[in-house]
Order: sequence, then C-alpha cells, then structure tokens
Amino acid sequence: MQKLVTIYLDRRAYLGGKMLVGPLAGADKHCCVEEHLKEYLADGWSVKSLCAVGGETGMDGWLAVVLEKV
Repeated sequence: MQKLVTIYLDRRAYLGGKMLVGPLAGADKHCCVEEHLKEYLADGWSVKSLCAVGGETGMDGWLAVVLEKV
C-alpha cells in the first residue's frame, strides 16, 4: 500500500530565521504535516521516494513524499 504526502515549503514563514505569524505566512499550519509524517513513520510506513517540485528563484516549493507500508 502507498500513500502520497505533500509538504509545502513557505520561505516567507522563516524570513530572517524567525517564524512569522499571521494569515499571509500560514504559520498556524506549520508542523502539521511534519507531525503526521512522524506518526506515519512510527506506524510502520517507510519513505519510498522523495521529490522536490518548484522552488525556483522567488518561488516557494513542494516536497512530494511517497510512503509505503508492506
């Protein structure tokens, strides 16, 4: 069985090394996916592949992670 998890990388949320708070930064959503990913790994899922998408100069990017559970 496989599962696809996407992680949005928002460069604005970490300007100057500090996490910004507010609707534009989306700071209230940070760590949500990471925590779910940690739970999946603890539940026996493993990373089958990882791919970076986008993230060109001046743009945010995505990580696409394919998880697999046998």
